[in-house]
Amino acid sequence: MRSPGRLRRPSYPWSKGRPCTNLELGPPRGGRSAGRAAEIVVLGEASTGSASDLAEATVLCRNMHARWGLGRRIAVREASELPRDLLLVVEQHLQQASDLAVSIIVERRASLDRLAETLLARRSLEGREATAIIGSPPSD
Repeated sequence: MRSPGRLRRPSYPWSKGRPCTNLELGPPRGGRSAGRAAEIVVLGEASTGSASDLAEATVLCRNMHARWGLGRRIAVREASELPRDLLLVVEQHLQQASDLAVSIIVERRASLDRLAETLLARRSLEGREATAIIGSPPSD
């Protein structure tokens, strides 16, 4: 059991064998929001199917701002102890990611539809086959 007031040692995301930078984690790119964005564009609204992706994105964003010193503040604190203004920053960050994901899906809707039609016909695809259908990811 940990003593009151003592922060747990944070776990950090790693990329290519080293800690990630703010540039690698943000600004929001929308990747974890892509499924939800596709639901919004195709179905007209989000469903509960995107809950785990949204939870993961929220944890990442909260950690960026509260634990890893990658936001406006560098004081480390437990994510559960975020002040209201920092919670609003996290919400804005997540909304920007969602908006970006929706705009990418709208822009690439024809490719998404081709991918869906191919998956319905063939039931599964290799990654290279999916990339051939939709093309390379858009650059940031």
